[in-house]
Amino acid sequence: MKTKHHDLIEEIQKRSFKLLMDLTNFNENEKGYGLTLDHNLKLNVASIATTGFVLSGYIIASEYGYLSYDDALYKVKKTLKTLYYHVPHYKGFFAHFVDIHTAERYKKNEFSTIDTLLCIKGVMSAQMYFKDDEINDLANKILKRIDWKSFVHFHQGKYRFYMAYNPDADGDYAQGKSGFIFQWHMLAEQIMLYVIAAGSNQLDKKLALDLYEGFERNLGSYQGHQYYYSPGNTLFIYQYPLCWFDGKSWIDKDGFSWFENAKNATLGHRAWNLRNYKKYKTFSKETFGLTASSTPNGYSVFHAIPSVNGKPLTDGTVAPN
Repeated sequence: MKTKHHDLIEEIQKRSFKLLMDLTNFNENEKGYGLTLDHNLKLNVASIATTGFVLSGYIIASEYGYLSYDDALYKVKKTLKTLYYHVPHYKGFFAHFVDIHTAERYKKNEFSTIDTLLCIKGVMSAQMYFKDDEINDLANKILKRIDWKSFVHFHQGKYRFYMAYNPDADGDYAQGKSGFIFQWHMLAEQIMLYVIAAGSNQLDKKLALDLYEGFERNLGSYQGHQYYYSPGNTLFIYQYPLCWFDGKSWIDKDGFSWFENAKNATLGHRAWNLRNYKKYKTFSKETFGLTASSTPNGYSVFHAIPSVNGKPLTDGTVAPN
């Protein structure tokens, strides 16, 4: 049954896929085949996370007829070969940014857990959908070489994943020291890390549960909408984990639903926007949400309240959510 906005949503979906295709390298003679730009302001820099979204996009394209099944299958195979054979990794975790033509690590950026996660969720989705022997083999090789334990450490009395690794002391986020960088001590978009790592058979059940329970959970509310919020309370962090995970059908051992948490966060953002619509013409009951996106002043991460510092941040930009 079609909803009121079905046609509009499908048109947005179709245009979004076309944009991603325009930003993806399909040069058969380059090692970067299948990699996708982070954005169109740096035409040589691909994002490993965006590439993961595109891998999932091929499934949608095949189902809706934007591409033929065989064309989508071919593109997925070639992209997985790029990921396995050419994209640099540290213990299975990919470099965040790579050259879109050569697949080489871009400058001295970090090897990222979250961006690798977003990529491999696309890998796993394609593996499940296409059910092709070569795709299955490549996907398994990519997944099995990830050394989850190497990114676990004991921090402030709890087991937590590191966020990233950088071998260069003067590299991105390294702060003058090579090695592991920061840790997932707070709620953010990393929820699926715990699920995928637990399913890898590298972690015993206790450690997997300790990691899931090891990050801080700040409970707050806005106009009656109660939820665990991230320090900055930016909207995308609640949505990314649900892109590949049917959170509506799953709860944790304490009966907690990340789907309901995301829904309440979204409603809280909407309530804040409606309360402040006179300040920004872009805010309305159908255009709302403070998140990370390009803005007239460059890339920004906007956030609502509740938040750790108790202050909202926006310039009125509303990005698709």
